[in-house]
Amino acid sequence: MIALSEINNTMWRRHAHPLSLWSRLLSTPLAFLPFWHRSWQQGLGVAAWFAINPWLFPEPRNQQTWSVRAIRGERRWIKTPPSDKSLVVMSAGSAAFLGGFYFAYQRQLIPTLVSTVAVMACNAWFLDRMAKTYGVAPYRQEEG
Repeated sequence: MIALSEINNTMWRRHAHPLSLWSRLLSTPLAFLPFWHRSWQQGLGVAAWFAINPWLFPEPRNQQTWSVRAIRGERRWIKTPPSDKSLVVMSAGSAAFLGGFYFAYQRQLIPTLVSTVAVMACNAWFLDRMAKTYGVAPYRQEEG
């Protein structure tokens, strides 16, 4: 039987594929649609998309790409988050996400769009920071 930890490791490796990373980042606006339309069916569809996305792409052949370093850095950061700018940016992105849900539910277009852009910008900055940080330390097998 396959261990849950191996499934998790495989998911992270596949999520490092550039198409997985970029399609998830560019899919951020989809997260707000179920709130705008007040549709739990759309919510299930969006949740399914984000859940299956890493499984749609193979592990990247080139292990030195920006996306691989970004995802490996993110995984390292999740395990042991440092107290630095990345924590502030992730907090700001989370606040923008919550605001986006609220504004989408209230059907306020401009604030929803601003929140969406803020979430995507924070996430892109965070991923770039993770790629740079990950490049400093050698990859360790236990990081998956």
